[in-house]
Amino acid sequence: MIRLDCKNKKALIISDLHFPYSVPDWFEFLEDLHKKNNYDLIISVGDEVDFSSISFHDKDPGMLNPSKELTDSIDCMKKLESLFPKIYFCESNHGSLIFRRQKFAGIPIEVIKPLDQIYGTPQFSWHDEIILETNKGDVYICHGKVSRPGGLSKEIGVSTFQGHFHSLFNIVYSTHLTGSRFDAYVGCLADQDKLAFAYAKNNSKKFINGVGDIDENGTPRLYLYSDFIPKIPESHSS
Repeated sequence: MIRLDCKNKKALIISDLHFPYSVPDWFEFLEDLHKKNNYDLIISVGDEVDFSSISFHDKDPGMLNPSKELTDSIDCMKKLESLFPKIYFCESNHGSLIFRRQKFAGIPIEVIKPLDQIYGTPQFSWHDEIILETNKGDVYICHGKVSRPGGLSKEIGVSTFQGHFHSLFNIVYSTHLTGSRFDAYVGCLADQDKLAFAYAKNNSKKFINGVGDIDENGTPRLYLYSDFIPKIPESHSS
């Protein structure tokens, strides 16, 4: 666990990106939010990379092979780094698939490169859990533990942010004797139309694309990707 000072600071909470299967304008969306809010801290709830090709599930033969998927994912991570040189990531089920496979195969961890070396992003770091110290108290951030709205904050006694649950995008408040706390779900930035998510095509609940943040006062906010309108490049006549 890592604790970060977020008092009088703004923190962006990036949802599951699932590189290289993200929504088309993920970079422009995050860039636009950063230009508007000038974030001091950047947090990711995890599943930054999908790793479908090495998962424990059945693979569609039309999907990218492991080498191509990794190369494309590294390109995405480097692009993300160009916008946010330093990011704190939550460890997650997809993001840690390399290490899950390593354990399954009985390979010593010493022969596996850390993720920051694999991606070439020296200021990216991964943590089991992240605590933000805000003006309104601690905020606990993890990949995803409880899908029941209000459930996680009730269990641990502080406000929370979670990813993992791609169809959950809301903030639920609860009150108690000493004040209030919230449970926030940030949806995802994964493109449900990609073959990697074919498993969910018949689900009644669809992915909700968006991210969240915490303002300098400690108040949580959510931003829908569908509200973002990419700028059309200006055409120049010769």
